[in-house]
Amino acid sequence: MQTLLDKIGIIDYKYEKLREQNDFNIFSLLLNKHDEVNLHSNFIAELLDPEGSHKLGRKFLDHFLTLCGVEPTKLTQPEIFREFRNIDILIRSKELTIILENKIWAGDQDRQLDRYYNTIVKEGTANILIIYLSLDGKEPSGYSLGDLQINDNLDSLLLTLSYSADIRNWLGHCIKEAALTPSVRETIIQYKNLIEELTGNSMSREEMLELMALLGKNDNVLHAKKIVDNWIHVRWYTEWDFWNELEKKVEGEYTVLPNHKFSGDSLDVAIHRSRKRNLQYGLMFSVKKIGTHDICLYIERGDDNMYYGITILDENNNRAVSDLPIYNDLASKLKELSDWDREANWIAGNWFSEHINLEYFGEENTIKLVNPEYRRDYINKLWNEIKDYIKICELESFELPVGEPAA
Repeated sequence: MQTLLDKIGIIDYKYEKLREQNDFNIFSLLLNKHDEVNLHSNFIAELLDPEGSHKLGRKFLDHFLTLCGVEPTKLTQPEIFREFRNIDILIRSKELTIILENKIWAGDQDRQLDRYYNTIVKEGTANILIIYLSLDGKEPSGYSLGDLQINDNLDSLLLTLSYSADIRNWLGHCIKEAALTPSVRETIIQYKNLIEELTGNSMSREEMLELMALLGKNDNVLHAKKIVDNWIHVRWYTEWDFWNELEKKVEGEYTVLPNHKFSGDSLDVAIHRSRKRNLQYGLMFSVKKIGTHDICLYIERGDDNMYYGITILDENNNRAVSDLPIYNDLASKLKELSDWDREANWIAGNWFSEHINLEYFGEENTIKLVNPEYRRDYINKLWNEIKDYIKICELESFELPVGEPAA
């Protein structure tokens, strides 16, 4: 196995050097490649729009409808809307309305798909299709589906698509349709290259053939199969080691609370996937006691890039107290120091500067956590970032206004 991996490393190194000679991409130069709204939703919506600047009518849209199992000729005068009542992309005609929820890294929101569905239903629309688009085609969580989970027609109502297969395939058709429009064709090619980078599909045909030749020798393919068969266990133990090592780091300065703490069961549910899974777990510790309330720092896995934030916990382990008026001043102060401000159960919070996504487990930063030395260094950076945040927020010296009890 080691010999096989060494040889794969040599092939990868050779083609990586070739890729570096042709890595110009206008999208990643001008925008964050993970930006769901300003990059991905906007560009996809522009291609779908029959009135789009590409001037190719509904050709791109029809290929997308076919991908979704919808007969294009059955949709007359389709309209495309962006951010329609918070819906990423809405395709609407008198025959069918398609709700497209686009997920690159952002996590599911409470009853998100359920709310979007009911928004369209209230407009008197009968035929609705919900498309949940993610990098790897995962299903939406029960947290997002809400009451849709008990809808008898959920299987026909909901369609999951992936960037890694479905969108790449669709973009391939779009490139062919734009063959005689060079500016449009080359722009789509660059976007497709970006998608291949995001989904780990940037391997060239030549590199693939060279790897196939290597796997065809001796028992190499059997050794490779053993690695593939155990990949889910690699994911599980990598995340388990990550949380345990991070917990030891936290315990050096604070007491870890049992609330929403990671466990073997929570990892099982998250990694083995279930539509009803709840990915809200991680590590929580109290920074300061205010009466019967604890001001806590919570590091949460979620179902996107890992993040951390400030939450308030009462004596009954209820986080809803984070929304009490007595914490308005704290929320206002932290709003200027955080990536996102007050919402249900949170005062404020941040994404880590070096993103990892344990749910997707596809990007280099995340996969390299398998390496104990890399994992240790990452945890040290993460912990220093959290301590700096606690310090600039002045949490340990925070006091309530005079006369305001915390219970």
